[in-house]
Amino acid sequence: MPTSVLIPAAVAAGANLVTSLAQVRTAIRDPTAERILKSKNFEEIYASLEKEMGTLIAAMDDRHTEVQKQGGTKIPSKLHSNWIQNVEKLECDVEELKKKYETIIKKAKFINPLSRRRLSEKMKTKYKEAHELLADANRLEVFLVDIGPESVVKEDAPDIEAFPALQGPLERILDLLTKPNITGIRIRGAVGIGKTTVMQNLNNNEKVAEMFQIVIWVKVSTEDGKENLSTEDLQQTLVRRLMLDMGGINRVEDVAERIKVELEGKRYLLLLDDVKRNLDLRGIGIPQNMKDSKIVLTTRLGHICSSMVNQNVTVEKLSSVEAWKMFQNVLNPPNLGDNPNIKRLMHRVVKWCDRYPLMIRITAGAFKQRDTEERWRDGYNNLKSWLQRGDDALKEMYKSLSFCCEYLEDCQKNCFYYSALYPEDNNIYIDRLLDCWAAENLLPSDDDREWMRGTGREVLFHLISVSLVEEGKTPEGKPLKYVKLHKVIRQVALDSLLASSEYEYLVKARTALQNWGRRSGSP
Repeated sequence: MPTSVLIPAAVAAGANLVTSLAQVRTAIRDPTAERILKSKNFEEIYASLEKEMGTLIAAMDDRHTEVQKQGGTKIPSKLHSNWIQNVEKLECDVEELKKKYETIIKKAKFINPLSRRRLSEKMKTKYKEAHELLADANRLEVFLVDIGPESVVKEDAPDIEAFPALQGPLERILDLLTKPNITGIRIRGAVGIGKTTVMQNLNNNEKVAEMFQIVIWVKVSTEDGKENLSTEDLQQTLVRRLMLDMGGINRVEDVAERIKVELEGKRYLLLLDDVKRNLDLRGIGIPQNMKDSKIVLTTRLGHICSSMVNQNVTVEKLSSVEAWKMFQNVLNPPNLGDNPNIKRLMHRVVKWCDRYPLMIRITAGAFKQRDTEERWRDGYNNLKSWLQRGDDALKEMYKSLSFCCEYLEDCQKNCFYYSALYPEDNNIYIDRLLDCWAAENLLPSDDDREWMRGTGREVLFHLISVSLVEEGKTPEGKPLKYVKLHKVIRQVALDSLLASSEYEYLVKARTALQNWGRRSGSP
């Protein structure tokens, strides 16, 4: 499925224009063109063809330039793309004729008159094509159309194929999506167990892209993760995803109607992540009679949105084998497993993580830097000593995060906590983050800005290496531009931050950072 689609109005306009161009073409009479087409002057025909082609190629180059200028917001219409293909084909044909012409000129005294006449007729035919294509270009004033929403916006998702506890629910959901009678699927499971990871892989799955015209991801819960976002906030997420021009419409009811009109008749998959309370889909603008469309949501609660759900999929903890494999994948130890005592400690650490994917990932990250038996034993002893805090769902996360942070240097710890101040699920652009760290005096002081940035990058890559910060999705071969924090890691970090008087200045910085973000529209 293509990553972008043309708006229906643009397609219809292009089809109408094809008809009108064909009608107008037969009515146009150009005296100069008619004279060339009747000419028997071999050199004149060639010169006219060359001149017409030069003008046509220049017109094509101008179009290419305009397409590049508007590349971020518009794409070429189908009619324009066909025109370009015709020009390029004609250009190749004319090049062949020019070679034959040059051959004939060189052998003027020995050339067969019949061959000369045949070439003249072919050049006239190509001259006529060039003339008509140039006329089409002059009449085709609108050749760029608005870019529609991408059918799928890929999520940053870890590969789960090797972990049946996560891959199994994904395959179950894929099968349910093919059932006509299944319209709503609820993914259930404890915090940190991998519900969002499963749904991220669902969002990115090629089968889903084939089944639906558009896949819409909506983060439902508020920044603190305790409630659902307001109807207005959820609507704005949909408006942005569908790239709707609201034209000043802002009443909830009117926005809902606009969303409804856009989605009706479309085959869409609506992915609702982290739902805390029942949702009024009609009030948001989601059509009630969904034509082959589906809804999938993640939640910790089994009764959420029962009116729209007719199938449950539960995500369970990893098996012991899977937990060990995931721990090894994150840890990636060179030869540590060769030491039986360290290997024994590894198994104890994995058992302590209680088969929760998130805990395994961040705990393994904390042990990455430990390369001796003594350091592993110290780490494990400290790991066991941390007090449980928070509610039942978060207490293990508090333990794991507290343990990981304990082995950060003060500078690294301060920078990590500062990163948690950014709004949930936002891309944190690295250059801005490093500047903020420097401005808040979280990095060693120095007058050299580039030196401070280099120090900041070292801190950031250490936080990435211990799995407290995630790398943003970046095309292969391109430099890393942004990072992210997992929502649970961020929430636990904020709660730890608020409970500590040592970091009051960062709590104040959070307010300033949020105000700045609202003013600038930046993460």
